[in-house]
Amino acid sequence: MKARERSIRRVICEIENSYPKDNIITNYKDFLKHRHCLPFYKFNKEVFKSLVNVAFDLWDTKERINRASLIQIMKFYYAKSDGKYEIELDTSDKLFYFYKQIVYFEKVKINRKALDELKGAINRICTNMILSEDSQKWLCYHFYDSDFFLNRLIRYKEKSSVISNWARYIYKTNILSDRRAELASWIIDEDPTFEIDYETIKNDYVHIFSNDIESAEDIYDLEMERIELIKRQMYVPPEVKLIPRVLKDNNREFLLKGYFRVPHTLINGYIVYKSTMINIDKHIISNEELLVRAANLWATGYARLPKKEKSKRLKKYYSEDVEISFFKICSRYKLKEPLNWLLKIKD
Repeated sequence: MKARERSIRRVICEIENSYPKDNIITNYKDFLKHRHCLPFYKFNKEVFKSLVNVAFDLWDTKERINRASLIQIMKFYYAKSDGKYEIELDTSDKLFYFYKQIVYFEKVKINRKALDELKGAINRICTNMILSEDSQKWLCYHFYDSDFFLNRLIRYKEKSSVISNWARYIYKTNILSDRRAELASWIIDEDPTFEIDYETIKNDYVHIFSNDIESAEDIYDLEMERIELIKRQMYVPPEVKLIPRVLKDNNREFLLKGYFRVPHTLINGYIVYKSTMINIDKHIISNEELLVRAANLWATGYARLPKKEKSKRLKKYYSEDVEISFFKICSRYKLKEPLNWLLKIKD
């Protein structure tokens, strides 16, 4: 099909916005015929499942197919469902197979930029997908290999004893200090009385701040090396990024006084920008109650509790200092009762 004819057909499909027949795609030839127009049809779950089946049947064969195109069209077509389609477990298993092949094994012969885009596409499809127990266990084992895997695991929308057991183990370490509230939410799922304590929050701040200082010093050393290369008019490695303020001030202390990240899930919008561990300790001590409230507020919000139980916990940790977080959580999870309660205490 010529480009002009393809464009005309695509515009016609967009104008008609029709509902496709269940059997519009039964093989790869059908896919090639309809792929340019498919994103402009109304969503039909049978067509989506057929797309997945065609890709799955051909994925590991030697037949020449455009795997990247299959996944990208799946993403565009799935978006037409507006999140209202609950992907069945059989289809989910096939999509998770693609997920591993693309994100972990990178078994698609395309350039790096296109591969990164493809990883984003398959990740988008799998974001709210129900996973089998085996798939959940695989993510628990590989969570450190990719942020995609970690986010699919820690943000999984259903209760899971597999993930709760994993979270309980990881919680005892510093591995995910900056995701403390999300980890705690999985423990709360099975033990609604669980709370993040002050010592845990303090250790998280100290651990993360120490890592930031180390990272800043590494960046400083790289920049000083780059400056020296510039002075000598030597080759500058393109992967070393220039930091203008370091060049301008040429001062280690200036760099180390920059903004450092803190567990953003612990307290909304609070940024620590002190450059010594002493100041960090003072900040934690002077805000002990606030940090504990905020941490447990977000952990409760992330937990997959019944609305009544979640609302009760949220009200327990409420204070004016964390009101913005309280409001955001209630809005995100559509919790009307605690918002009405907030209005009453405001009167």
